[in-house]
Amino acid sequence: VKLEKRLDDSLLYLRDALPEYSTFDVNMKPVVQEPNQKVPVNEPGAIKYKTTGPRDS
Repeated sequence: VKLEKRLDDSLLYLRDALPEYSTFDVNMKPVVQEPNQKVPVNEPGAIKYKTTGPRDS
């Protein structure tokens, strides 16, 4: 799994994602980082989300 930081502390994008968007490529190649290297942060607006309104919990 590729390690990334998100600015969404609640991780609502994971909760609200449709199953077809909650997948990852099982053949993904590893990305090697040095132990002291900072984890990249996805900037706000880098990914566009489609909302359909509130979800029932």
